[in-house]
Formats: sequence, structure tokens, C-alpha cells
Amino acid sequence: MRRIRENNLALVLSGGGARGAAHLGILKSLIKNDLDPDIYIGTSIGAIIAAMMAVHDNIDFVIDKFLAFTRHHSVLHLVDRLFTKSKIKSRGGLIDGARVIEVIAEEAGLTGIKLSQTKKPLYITATDLNSGEEIVFGFPQEFKPRKRTGFKNYYRPVFCPKDILITEALRATIGLPVLFKPYPMKLKGKKRALLDGGIRDTCPFRLAAYLPDVKHVFASVLGYAGEQKVDFNHQDIPHLFFQFLDISTTLSQVGNAAQDALFNEQNAPIVRIVNPGIFSLNPGAFKKSRSIMLSAYHTVKDIFSKFKKMQDFWHKWGGGQADNFLKPRWKLQKLGHPESNIFCITDLKSPLEKELKRKSLKHRFKKIFK
Repeated sequence: MRRIRENNLALVLSGGGARGAAHLGILKSLIKNDLDPDIYIGTSIGAIIAAMMAVHDNIDFVIDKFLAFTRHHSVLHLVDRLFTKSKIKSRGGLIDGARVIEVIAEEAGLTGIKLSQTKKPLYITATDLNSGEEIVFGFPQEFKPRKRTGFKNYYRPVFCPKDILITEALRATIGLPVLFKPYPMKLKGKKRALLDGGIRDTCPFRLAAYLPDVKHVFASVLGYAGEQKVDFNHQDIPHLFFQFLDISTTLSQVGNAAQDALFNEQNAPIVRIVNPGIFSLNPGAFKKSRSIMLSAYHTVKDIFSKFKKMQDFWHKWGGGQADNFLKPRWKLQKLGHPESNIFCITDLKSPLEKELKRKSLKHRFKKIFK
């Protein structure tokens, strides 16, 4: 039975590859502070974690499953298995992706479960390359946007009217361009070529705001924040590719979504966006999952420690709250219209980044004095 509370909290989890382990740390901190999400929304790696939570509704179980998976598998390991055993190759991408999802679903306990069978509502987004539209998979099947007075509804995602298997939605949302072949699907009379939801919207918090009864939105975004201290003239191909994706998607998408007229309305949902500052690890570093998770946990713990009461976290912040989030540790941004209540906090000196910097300096000194 799905639990629906009076003050629905929607949790939105962005893409980000291995950095997605940060979502688990953020979730752990939220639940420890009695902020148990009612609705899960995700794209790419965020969709996988959102699906696991919506199905199992047990953060410790999901953490154990996720960490066990990352210990036994790697991206290259899965791809190698696909090439050598399944011999999957296509013109639209290097791999088909079906086997990847099959392995993930088996170990995450998602096999054979439909969107309607989760313990809490789940929404997964993908991008249709044929039309450029955002595709939403979720249950209930009927998408009921909020009524808006005086504004044209510009946000028009295509909502899948079918109660499909979670694995089908995950296959659509994890498909990075070139690496994965687009996932074909006929939807509302059109042929679709579905790939990673992050192409269209890497952090779909606007979708959360349009769902009925949602009053609070907490979004975890793992993309570019303009703070990397890295010279990309000397980085490898994976770093360059994902940096390109981060810059071309996260910076523009989050800002554009916050400009939606919905957030200008009197009873608009309150939105808090947290970037836990996982900058230096490339999205394939799954072996660092535990460190990423713990770093994000402490980031949110430190944010919550700034407020005497959790209600204050959701109030519209003024100068007093802004003084709590100053550089060099924090970057605080007010997004959207002046009347909106949307704030984004980025951890510029996250525990993981400080540890990586310390190890890097130690390594340099060793080389110098060797």
C-alpha cells in the first residue's frame, strides 16, 4: 500500500554515473532527519536509485545492494560481457543495453516489477531523439498538471500511458549517446528513439512541481557547478566527454526549469537543490562509491545543522540564511523569479574533494622527494 502524506515530499535524483552514489548519502541524511520522500523521480543513474527506493522503501537495504553491485561489477566489465558473450553491437550505439539493465535489475530486486507495483510513486524520464521531447514513465498513468491561472502551460512532457515494467523505463533512461543504442518504442502514435533523460533534463524537478499535491521538492544534482580546478587539456577521453555533457546540460537546464511561471504562483512548491560537490571523480569511478556516498551524507548533515528547526529549511531564506552559506565552503544561489522559493546549495569543499586534494598533494611530495 502506498503511503501518501499531507505534505508530499518529492525527491528528484539527477544523472551522473558513479557520482550517483551521492544520492544514497543524501537520502540517508534526509531520512535520518525525518524527511522521508513520498515520491521518487529520477533520470539515468538517479532513476536506478529512485526505482530501488520506490520498490524496497528501505535505505539501508538499497545501500547494501548498490555497494555490493559496485564491488563486483564495473562499466567496462559489463560492456566486455556484452561484447564477448552476447555479441551485441549496433549501428546506433556501441552496445544495446538490454543485458546491462538485466544484470542491474537482477541484483537490485527490480525484475518483473511494473511501475504500478512500487511501494511509493515512481517517475522516470527519458529523451526522445526523434522529437526532442521529454518522455515520462510513471504511475498513475494519467499526468495531471497543476492548474495555472493566467499562464500558458509551456511544460508539456510526453507521458507514457502504459503501466510498463520498470526495466523498460530504465533501459530508456540510462542510454548515453554513442555508447548505447537508442531504445525503440511506439508511443502515442509515434516511433520513439529513447536515450538518457539527462539530455533533455538532467534534474527534472519541474516535473515534480507539476505533480498534484507536491508541496516540497528536494533535488540532488551532480553535474557541473563551475568549480572544477582541473585543466582539461590534460584529461582523458571519459573526463572530457562527461565534462562536455555537464556543461551543455546542467548549467542551462536547472536555470531554465526554475524560470517556469508555475514557481511564481502563490502556492507553488518549495524547491531545495543540493549539489554535494563531487567534482574530481569521473562518472565511471564506481569503486569510489562508498567514499562518494559518505561525503554527500556529511554535506547534507552540515547543511541541516545550520537550521534550528527543519521547518526553517523550507522557509523562504533571507539574509540570515544566506550568511550561513558563504564561500569558501558554500555557494548559495537563488533561482527563478523573485517571488519563487527555489535555492541551490553547492558544497565547494566537500569532504571527498578535500580528501582527494590531500592525497594528491601527498603523492606530489612523494614524487619530488623520491
